[in-house]
Formats: sequence, structure tokens, C-alpha cells
Amino acid sequence: MATGPAVSSALETISRHHLECCICQERYQQPKILECLHSFCEQCLLKYCSTKHEGSTAIPCPVCRQETKLPESGVKGLKTNFYLIGLVEELALQEKIVGSGDACLLCDICERDNEATQRCLDCGQYMCSVCSKMHLRFASSSDHKVAPLKDIREGKVTVTKKHQRQHPKCPIHDGEVTRFFCNTCETLICRDCTVVNHRMPEHSYIERNEATSVFKQSLAELFIPLESTMMDLQNSREKVSRIKEGLGVTAKRVMTEVQGKAAEIRAEVTAQENRLLDDIKNIQTDREQKLGECEKTMGLAAERFQHSLDTAREVTMTASDSDFLSLYPTISKDLKLLADQRIPGVDNRLAFLKFKQSEGVGGISLGQVVVAEDKWELCREFDCSD
Repeated sequence: MATGPAVSSALETISRHHLECCICQERYQQPKILECLHSFCEQCLLKYCSTKHEGSTAIPCPVCRQETKLPESGVKGLKTNFYLIGLVEELALQEKIVGSGDACLLCDICERDNEATQRCLDCGQYMCSVCSKMHLRFASSSDHKVAPLKDIREGKVTVTKKHQRQHPKCPIHDGEVTRFFCNTCETLICRDCTVVNHRMPEHSYIERNEATSVFKQSLAELFIPLESTMMDLQNSREKVSRIKEGLGVTAKRVMTEVQGKAAEIRAEVTAQENRLLDDIKNIQTDREQKLGECEKTMGLAAERFQHSLDTAREVTMTASDSDFLSLYPTISKDLKLLADQRIPGVDNRLAFLKFKQSEGVGGISLGQVVVAEDKWELCREFDCSD
């Protein structure tokens, strides 16, 4: 059975495009996309809403918790992610061919049950060597691309979903192709729609090719500032990590100093030592909790930015016109929302901690824990003279 590059390629596709629903851990079935660009199976979202958010007009994303307003028809009215559906179909095709291994796939055209050795990448038919030659002689299919099954199994050729080049049909007017994009309603429409439901001047529409070009450029203009913000966010996240690490080192050093001083007057100031150490640990715990929350918030934000950028870039580069235009309003809204967000600041002072020793042992004062520097200095002193 064929293994190696083709199988690895299929697994990489799952990882790269996240073709498994985060709720059911299975491959997407009728995926619905939320305003944060995360997608989930329709049935998974229905169950999620019925068990945790029944009657709500908005639901938080199960992954990033950003809320998405539900349309009047509920989950079923959310936008279907046809782009993901296409990727799942492509992967299924690849797996079918790879999984067949040495098994015989029959020709879809001739009636002699000949073994298929080729596949048309345009119309999706499996063909024997004779039929593949005839297929390319017909005027209607002379420009089709035909690939050997051997090359597909070895990962040299990637199959794509059938009829990917065809424009989708209008769901309202039978047989009509969606050739326009209504800017007012942000949806694909057909010629009949332009004179019935989407008439000018109430509605503004342009040809789908023009819309694709304009909106791809619109998204591309959002990539650079968001990438810059992503970099700043990552730098801030690393800074928090360094501060947190420095806090641990500083706290450890200060505790050692406290213990060294306490050793000189152990008999007299044991209680002071314990109280100082507890205070330092409490300060460390309190600050680590704050830094941890900050680190977690920045981590979630970084993941959120990365997911939206990856999704927008991937859709822009590889989605068909119809898939792209279907997802554009949601993607554009999300990227603009992210572009307006500010990165939370990081307080460098949280790493500062110092032990200030007393003048001598006879004062029965071990010293002070200094939690701030210079003019905003705040000391905690414990005096056991009583």
C-alpha cells in the first residue's frame, strides 16, 4: 500500500488547515464560521447552544470566548464555511486515492471495467489509459489536466475538489450563476437578483471578479499593521516571561540574604525571619499571579491574532472567488476589530524586590523588605522590640 510523501502530505493538510472541529475532534461537517474566524460543525454548535447558551442572542466562541451575534434563525443562519468544506473534500479525495494502495480503481468512462491509471483534475473522473487519451481529444475537455494515479499516490500531484472552477448557483433563482456581489448585503447575487431583490439605487453591486480584486486588496492592507502588532505582542509576551523569571531569581536571592542575616541572631529573631520570608513569598505569589494573568492574556491574544491572520491570508491566497467573497465580510470585520486593539502594558517594577538590612544585630530588627525603588519606595518593616 502506498505510504510516505502522500500520506504525510494528507496529515500536514489536516494540521495546516485545522480540518478537525475543536468540539467533536472529528473532521468538519457543515462547518459554520463565527465572527472570530473559528469554525465548528453545525451540529456541535447546536448542541453547544442548547446545553450552555439556550435562548441567548449571542454565543461565546468555545476557543477564544469572543462573542458572535446569532441571526434570527440561530446557528443554522450562521455563515457556512464553504472554504473548509472544499478543503475537507480535497483531503477525502487524496485519502481515497492514497488509501487504495495496490487495489484496482475502475475507469469511470468505459464499460469494460478497465483499471484506472489516470485522474482528470478538472472533472474528477478516473480513467484508463485509452479513455484518458480520448478525453483530451474532445473539444470540451481538451484543456483539462490529467495526472497519473501513481503520481497522486506519491504526493507529486495534489487533487482538488470537483468543479472548483465553476461559479456557484444562485440559491433563489434556479439555474442562474452568481456573477455579482452586492455591497449593500455583502453577498453573492445573480443577474435576476439585480432586478428583483437587489435593485439599484437601493443596493450597490459590482461584478464578482472586481469584488474579489478589491476585497483581496482591502484585506492585504490590514495584514501589515496586524503583523506589526503581532510582533509587538510577542515581544511584550517575552518581556513578561523575562520579568517573571527575574522575579523568581530576585526573590530567591533576597530570601538567601534574609536567611544569612537571620543566622547571626537566630535565637532572638526567629519569629522575625519567618515573618519576613512569608512576606516575601506573599509578594512573589501576588506578583507572579498578576504576571501570570498578564502572560496568559497576551498568549490568548497572540493566538487570536495568529489564527485570524493565518485564516485571512490562507483564504485570500487559496480560496475560490465564491468561497473568498462568502467569507470576506466576516474576515474583514474581524481584522479591523483586531487592528483597533491595544497591547496591555507591562509594569517593569513588578520584578523589583530588595532586602534592607538593619544597622546591627543588637537592635533586634532583622531588616526591611523593599518592594519599590527610590521615590515610589515602599518598605515593610517588622519590629519585635515589644
